[in-house]
Amino acid sequence: MRAYRRRWVESSSYFVSVTPAQAVIDVMRRASLGDGYALALQAGASLIAPYAEFDVVDVYAHDRDAAGMLAQRLEGREVQRGANLRVSVPFYRVSAFFDLQEAAGLPVVSDLQLYLDLYDYPLRGREQAEHLFERRLGPRLEAAERG
Repeated sequence: MRAYRRRWVESSSYFVSVTPAQAVIDVMRRASLGDGYALALQAGASLIAPYAEFDVVDVYAHDRDAAGMLAQRLEGREVQRGANLRVSVPFYRVSAFFDLQEAAGLPVVSDLQLYLDLYDYPLRGREQAEHLFERRLGPRLEAAERG
């Protein structure tokens, strides 16, 4: 895990005038957002293998234009504190968007990407990563070993 580290080309924090974080996801589901983004970290994991509570919806965007468009369509106001939406352009753009999946009508990064990003995430990330491994990644690896 030391070789991988979450890094972003750019990351911006926004406040979308709904609470809690789950409501931000609901707004995203109803908005016409198009392509170019995927839920990540706790928000993405909450749709794939729910485990931990979270306050900020993390979203990866393909590029700066997609990030800005996403925030604009959600009527997000850029803030220094109190954000409930964080939009990031990942440094590892190819792998971050490899093997996207859909959950609850929204694009989510792959299980492997969720695991890698959550493993060292400070707010219950390791617990969420281990839960994801037990529920989804571990069984797939065991099945692959069996042939």
